[in-house]
Amino acid sequence: MTRIGIETLSALLLVASALFLLSSAATGPVNSVHAETPSVGIESLSVTIGQSGSVTISADEVSVPPLGAWQLDILYDAQILTVVSCTPSSEMQACNIMGAPGVVRLAGAQATGFTGESVELAILTFSCDSLGESDLTVVVGNFADTNGFEMPHTVTNGQAACTLPSSVAVDGGLGTENLEESQLGDQDGSSGPSAFWYVVGGAVFTGLAILGLGSWLTVQRTRRTGDT
Repeated sequence: MTRIGIETLSALLLVASALFLLSSAATGPVNSVHAETPSVGIESLSVTIGQSGSVTISADEVSVPPLGAWQLDILYDAQILTVVSCTPSSEMQACNIMGAPGVVRLAGAQATGFTGESVELAILTFSCDSLGESDLTVVVGNFADTNGFEMPHTVTNGQAACTLPSSVAVDGGLGTENLEESQLGDQDGSSGPSAFWYVVGGAVFTGLAILGLGSWLTVQRTRRTGDT
């Protein structure tokens, strides 16, 4: 979902940049020094196949001068994930999820800027299409303060894991957990159904062997009696 069009946002960015330059020209050059090095990044998530999950894109530890303009690309594996929506955190931002496969572009500008320990830029919602893991890589195209200077920053990438449900239907509805119990028996040492039938089979075999031995001994005695 986009709040404003990419073309409209581009025009706003140009206007904001012009205002930054005019402000700098009027007051003289300003060296932007930040108490903390800001970071921009995206969260990680783990979702079962067929379900959706959301992650937040944010700028952290942003001090004075504030964050004034930004452009970010989020790269992901389009064979594993599909972008369901992108919700910018303000009217002066836009998300483009209809571009090249595997790329989401986020851009924004704010004349007064943003500061704070964690500045939310947008929320991305993905759906898991196939089993696997996808890196969520942040590529920064622009990250400038309200004076028009590029802000030194670090980047935190995320990861999306698409997993199987905790209990998968196997053999007509028998879950994997129950399947393991039926194959291995109880964990407290008691025998499961397979062990039981082994015991029964062994007893039957032993009984048949005893009966066979008894019959053979009877035959031998009869022969000896006949010989005498």
